[in-house]
Amino acid sequence: MTAVPTVHQQASLDSLMERLDDPQVAAALTNLLDHADLLAILIVGLDGLVGRSETIGAALAEGLSDLRGIAGNGDGDVVASLTTLSAALPKLVPVITEVIESGLVDTVIDSGITDPAMITEVSRIGRGLTAGAAAAKDQPIEVNGIFSAMKLLKDPDIQRAVSYFAAVAKSIGVELGKS
Repeated sequence: MTAVPTVHQQASLDSLMERLDDPQVAAALTNLLDHADLLAILIVGLDGLVGRSETIGAALAEGLSDLRGIAGNGDGDVVASLTTLSAALPKLVPVITEVIESGLVDTVIDSGITDPAMITEVSRIGRGLTAGAAAAKDQPIEVNGIFSAMKLLKDPDIQRAVSYFAAVAKSIGVELGKS
């Protein structure tokens, strides 16, 4: 047995039926129903945003305060750099996207160049080159032939360097043999 609607309920039902008969309202409701899954995701996202609004607001306020502090300190270099960077970003984004999509970044990462051990070794060689170049200006080592070169091999530092580069040359040879 169904309950008989009251006069007020009947008027509400009649008003609803009239609105549903409108083709624009029906189309809008159909569109909403077609995208109910997206609406659910949107609602969950908004709920999360509202739930974290204090944290987000505090982080934004802190960031703005930091920017004001930089600008207020008269540090024009930082502000000018930010202005230049913001002007360059629209031009850089397509280039960065192209580099990433080309696989170049993956190739560099897989190459071992970014390995901390590689960086340590390149730094060591760089420091040696810099110190050696300075020493070559002040106290050049003369090599006048095979016998003076053989005499240099008695120096423990030269022995270490030759051994190091011999091991590196062997490893490079192994890599070259792979290709």
